[in-house]
Amino acid sequence: MEDEKTALILRNIQEGKDRHETRRALISEGFSTENFDAVYKAVLSEHGLKEPTQAVPHLKPYGGFISQQPSLPLRRFFVRYFKIVVVLTVLAGVLFFGAKFLLSGVWEITNRAGNLGTGDSDNSEEQERKLSFSDSILQTKVKATVASANLFGRRMTSYGGVCSDISIVAPVECKDTETTYVIFAPLSDNSFYCVDSKGFNGFIDSRPVSKESCTKK
Repeated sequence: MEDEKTALILRNIQEGKDRHETRRALISEGFSTENFDAVYKAVLSEHGLKEPTQAVPHLKPYGGFISQQPSLPLRRFFVRYFKIVVVLTVLAGVLFFGAKFLLSGVWEITNRAGNLGTGDSDNSEEQERKLSFSDSILQTKVKATVASANLFGRRMTSYGGVCSDISIVAPVECKDTETTYVIFAPLSDNSFYCVDSKGFNGFIDSRPVSKESCTKK
């Protein structure tokens, strides 16, 4: 029995199986493992053999869990893509709020210019009067000039020098004092479209002579 046990140990050693595999082989064959280490060493010594080393499974690069990780170029791509998305998101936010602020300012200026004469009865005439194409362009130029004058007044807290500061495009004309302005343009029917800082916004028959109001003589 011991000879068979020794033969089995020798065969396992010659097959390159280590001590643990040899022990398991003995158990599977029904042999006792009592004094196994002593017998194992005796077999090695008797036959001039070296104990086989335990086989280490070959691990492939990025094996197991690591192999499931993205490769380095792929990780770099995702990092770069994420940075681009963040930058574009920030730029989109800046552009959105910038455009919103700009449009709200333009709306306020336009609305302010269009409502300068809400307390004057001549406004109804402006709404009902049909203008030629060239007169409509002049009216638009006057309103644009009025918007610039209002911005000047808001910035300087005075209208003094507004006519020389803002851009006046002929035939639009401008008159100013420290506290008032009058902006007007001649129309094709020899009347005038006029807006002043006091709220008048309409049509008059003759050229304004006052720097304070469209209608003051």
